[in-house]
Amino acid sequence: MTRLQLLPTHLQQRQPAGPLDVLALRALQLRELELRELELRELELGALDRQTLVRGHRPLSPRGKVAGAAREALTGFCSFIRASTSTIIAAIGLCSLTSSALAQVPVAIAPPPDMATARRLLYGGAVWQDPRVNDFFGGGSRVSIRASVTEVWRQRYTDLSTEKLMVVYQLTPGPREQFQCAACVPALGAALFAADERGRWQLRARGPLLMEGAPGAGPEDLQLLQLADDRWALRSRRADSAAGWESRSERLVLEQGDQLRLALNEGFKDKPGPAACGSGAAPQATGLSVLSPGLGPRVEVVLRFNEGRCPRPDPRVQRQRLILRDGQFELEDPGQGSL
Repeated sequence: MTRLQLLPTHLQQRQPAGPLDVLALRALQLRELELRELELRELELGALDRQTLVRGHRPLSPRGKVAGAAREALTGFCSFIRASTSTIIAAIGLCSLTSSALAQVPVAIAPPPDMATARRLLYGGAVWQDPRVNDFFGGGSRVSIRASVTEVWRQRYTDLSTEKLMVVYQLTPGPREQFQCAACVPALGAALFAADERGRWQLRARGPLLMEGAPGAGPEDLQLLQLADDRWALRSRRADSAAGWESRSERLVLEQGDQLRLALNEGFKDKPGPAACGSGAAPQATGLSVLSPGLGPRVEVVLRFNEGRCPRPDPRVQRQRLILRDGQFELEDPGQGSL
């Protein structure tokens, strides 16, 4: 009789599905074998001659010998089951430690997408044709306008534990180098990429046409701002001047789902600066700072501008505190900043 044949048929035929199922089966087998061992002990004792137990020991009957052999086989098989169970437990513990150790090994991040690859993922190539281009450059004209797409800025950063890359583009109705007049205003678009769990870069959010760019397709004043532990924004500061009359603005672009959206656009327009009024006019500027989050991301915008006529316009300072609600920055309610 083999060790497996000592088990009931339903235990012989059962196939374990995994390590935990093997443990359960081993425990059930061990319990069944212990019960069988007790039964065989009773059978072995019952095979002894009762008078011999009183007068002295004598060899077992054939039935008692069979019971003794079966009991020895069961005892050996129980030891085998206990040993194999301990081995399985040790293996499971080793697998758990290995998995934990592997989870702590940082994933190698692939190189970020190059200029051509990133642009293709957002615009399909170096030229983009879309109704939004007509609305921006042609005032809704039916004439189809094809925008040239030029990468002008990129910044990599870590948002919590995720590696991200922000890329910004200028869109011009034709080659950028031919769109550099003082009155020429390009459009700005952006793409946000993020590394997945395998370290591969994926397009996470898109904003192909967001706002006006620098006059004459010049250099853009851009930076990333951390508004909260889990919230970043692209800051764009724009300045334009015509005959000394200045327009300045502070803009913030936020990730909202799979889109990048303009969430803040505050500034002043056509205010007389020193170039228009001479030394009698104060310098004009804008500023933006991040405040403590409170009930949501909060910022303060400071506008310094001149109001009135030359040669001595009245300098003004306007401070605005804004809070993010439903994807847009709105003026903060009085007293809310103290929360």
